[in-house]
Amino acid sequence: MTPVGALRGLHLALGAVLGAQAIVWLVSGVALSWLPSDLVDGGGRAQTVIPAELDARSYASPGGAIAQTPGASEVILRHFLGRTVYLARGPAGPALFDARTGEKLSPLSDKMAREVARQDFVGAAEIASLDLLILPPPEFRGEAPVWRASFADERRTRLYISPSSGEVIARRNRYSSIHDFFRRLHMMDYGGDGSDSDAALKVFGGAALVYLLLGAGLLAARHKARSSKQ
Repeated sequence: MTPVGALRGLHLALGAVLGAQAIVWLVSGVALSWLPSDLVDGGGRAQTVIPAELDARSYASPGGAIAQTPGASEVILRHFLGRTVYLARGPAGPALFDARTGEKLSPLSDKMAREVARQDFVGAAEIASLDLLILPPPEFRGEAPVWRASFADERRTRLYISPSSGEVIARRNRYSSIHDFFRRLHMMDYGGDGSDSDAALKVFGGAALVYLLLGAGLLAARHKARSSKQ
């Protein structure tokens, strides 16, 4: 095989690879645009809660919550599962305290986590499983440990609940999983954790540049060959 033939073969191979990736981009982009956002983020199954007005009453001193939350920088008075609580936030994370008694409520027990999940979910489906995860799955990229409540609905809804703050910090379902799959393809995030996306884009960009240079070189060689025959 001549050098020009080898370059032509390399050019065709690169074109096939780049073309395949372009098709993946197109298909995944179309799929992402077709998935409704309320299905992907689970908003359609989340309870819309209007914050109730706080009662004007005597509460326990927030100093107790601050003392039990090292480095606390914020204390919020809010409602939680039918009671008024202090939510204190510090460098080590949030913590919940009963605003009347000062009792620390976090980390949440499985009973309280179940109540949070039941309150957040709109629908008749029951909780199929409730697990405290030390090593959460790739679909959840927040801090662990975290409670995961899985519902027996057709969407396979999964709620991730912070055992420290009692907040629902992520909602996932079958549509979220489909969205994540196509998003990884679109972003060239084949590892699923975002670590190789930049490297893949650089490789693709370099391959595209080589493809263009080879194309220019082959055109120049063809033009030179034609000129020599004349």
